[in-house]
Amino acid sequence: MSNYTITVPIVLDASGDANIFSEDVVTTDVSYVFTMNAGHIAATDLSGFVRYIDDNSDNTLFAYSETSKSTVKGQFETDICNTNLVHNTTDGASFPNHTPKVEDATIGEMLVKYIASVLFGHPEAQAPIENDQDIVDQVQVSSNLGGQFVNSLSAGLNDLDTEGNATVSAENEVLQSIFEQLVSFSSETDASGGATPDSNRFGDRDDTGVYRGLPFLTGDTIIFLVRMKGSINHDTTEYNLDPEFTTGGDSTLATLFGSNPELTNNGGTLTLNDKIWELRVTIV
Repeated sequence: MSNYTITVPIVLDASGDANIFSEDVVTTDVSYVFTMNAGHIAATDLSGFVRYIDDNSDNTLFAYSETSKSTVKGQFETDICNTNLVHNTTDGASFPNHTPKVEDATIGEMLVKYIASVLFGHPEAQAPIENDQDIVDQVQVSSNLGGQFVNSLSAGLNDLDTEGNATVSAENEVLQSIFEQLVSFSSETDASGGATPDSNRFGDRDDTGVYRGLPFLTGDTIIFLVRMKGSINHDTTEYNLDPEFTTGGDSTLATLFGSNPELTNNGGTLTLNDKIWELRVTIV
């Protein structure tokens, strides 16, 4: 039995604004790659959360468990907030102005390192960034990455009752993509030469009318894409300084950093160019 790498075809948004489904997500231009050995996202709970059923017309439909949804959301959020990412410079790029891989950190802390690398040439040159904890909280808490994830997987579906049944099953493009990946991988490794799915994963799929969990297993790696973005603002606090130390607000930042290729200057307001980060999360 083999472990698989499964791409979840959505782009989560670290600003918390939206999540975007894309059939072409596997060809999305990824700027940076990170790996995580999850401490909490569990295969058994993922399988309990999203269920599939083969109807008599050979269509695959889906339902979900609200209880398991809450569990998976909590697991996702715990790992996002507490589990370090490892910067992969073999499959992805180095941070701007910094060739070595960045030291391990959570995703919010990684964004602070990225900003420091863009502005000051080194990921640890963070002293001028006075709201670093706010940045971390925005990414790891306010953006609701865990909620975006579970809501995408359960979108348009019905909750299973206490007996594990749903009144009406439904389609879900994200789950359909994951399901097809699992079937494809299983078929390729099946002892029968690819004629049927791996029985260790799917069992007897000819048994129609029965809900089964998507067969995630411990050691599988799930790929998430996250859109990272933000703005660079000047502290407007006024101090009793001599005139030669007076600054001109955000226009000063535009003067200092306006030509930086990683930033966009919108009339004196600087924003980070959107980047897609790939997270390869190995589940427990």
